[in-house]
Amino acid sequence: MTAEAERYWKDFETETGELVEKQAMGQCFAENEGDEGCWGLLILTDRSFRFREVPSENWLSSLVKGRRTLERKREPLELIVPREGLLQAQSPRLGFLSRLFPPPWPRFQLSWRDGVTTRECSFAVDNHDRFIEGIEAALASRAS
Repeated sequence: MTAEAERYWKDFETETGELVEKQAMGQCFAENEGDEGCWGLLILTDRSFRFREVPSENWLSSLVKGRRTLERKREPLELIVPREGLLQAQSPRLGFLSRLFPPPWPRFQLSWRDGVTTRECSFAVDNHDRFIEGIEAALASRAS
């Protein structure tokens, strides 16, 4: 990890008062984000699961849009789910071709309790196995 990244995570822990257990780059496919989703950081701490959007424009979308600047119509997405609200993390079943040629950033579906409502969202994550292991451990510790 670079010194800049270490400083970012120390600042994050100071800002939130939470200890980072797992972190990864990923994509959030929230209901209002469309098929593209939004890119950001997936963070599992000792007290919550978080998705923090990192707004940027990739080179392909900048080519398609030409010289128009990206106009943000909203604040960057920040999703915070307390660990006690986590219900389930589920990876989709992969078909034959998907097992032979897996996606570079596998997806998982996370569901959680938000008051009396159950919410869910789909995420694609780099370092999928390591991050999912952290989520599963958080769910298991809640159950015991």
